Amino acid sequence: MYQLQKDLAIEFEKAESIFGNSNNNGIESLFDDLFDNFWREITSGLKELLKVLMEQRDVQDDFLESQVQDVLQKCKDSTGIPTIERIKTENNLYGAFGTTYNNSLHKVRTHLSKNFLYLDDGLKRSIEEAKSLVTDVLVESGNLGKLTDERGSAFLKRINDLIPGKLHNLKLGFQIISDFNLSYRGLIQHRIREHLDLLTPDLTLRLPQNPSEQDVFETLTELHSEVVFKCEEALQDFLTEPSKAAFAMVEEFVDQVLRADRVEREWKEFLRENRDQLWSEQLAPMIENAHIRAEWLNLVKQASSIIEPPNLSFLS
Repeated sequence: MYQLQKDLAIEFEKAESIFGNSNNNGIESLFDDLFDNFWREITSGLKELLKVLMEQRDVQDDFLESQVQDVLQKCKDSTGIPTIERIKTENNLYGAFGTTYNNSLHKVRTHLSKNFLYLDDGLKRSIEEAKSLVTDVLVESGNLGKLTDERGSAFLKRINDLIPGKLHNLKLGFQIISDFNLSYRGLIQHRIREHLDLLTPDLTLRLPQNPSEQDVFETLTELHSEVVFKCEEALQDFLTEPSKAAFAMVEEFVDQVLRADRVEREWKEFLRENRDQLWSEQLAPMIENAHIRAEWLNLVKQASSIIEPPNLSFLS
């Protein structure tokens, strides 16, 4: 009986040694190789993208330029200036051409300023295109497309949401690029408003003494043309702003996700948490093998416990 117990114990010990020698080390080794390739690819891809954006940062944005021309044409086609007949009618209502003139200035200025709000679309589109270029690198070179079906700015926001707060530098980089945007109100509006002063009562041309409806109409027309011209000149200075902003945005992102202290370790931790989804084809066979080994090891341990006292009564 004792010899049988001893022999069984030896065999179970061998089995535990075999199944206990799991392939976790093999999985980690393969993950290290996959991560090293990931790091090389995104480092190269993002730096190449940054180089391209640097070369283009002084280039005018074609879409924004097209939008500017459209807006300026709308300003010229639809002035908001009342007709001579309308001016005459309002003068009869207010009893003074001066009042009619001041009221018309407010209306023309308000009408004109609305047109420039449409420049938001051009500014946002330019930044969205830059975000899409970053997304392409992370999806094609970094394989991160397996974490979400979103693309462009939505992709960057989703990755930011997936990154734990403890990975400070990595999360900061994705927050910066996710939140970045350009708007007409933030970038250009204050410059345009300066020129709209010409259409503000007490800050512009006064009517001659004893004006007629024709004088009011011609003065409004003259002021409107001058304002549109000044706005056109001002907008020319902003046509390269989207390119400059796109470069600055991506450069800041690259600094945080590639060059910040310990950020490579943060990337590795983030990818390790998501490795089954990112590299399922490469890791799945080894993970499945590890599960099988664990199940067999558990069975061996259960069998081994049977031959230990006081579980030997069935062998008597």
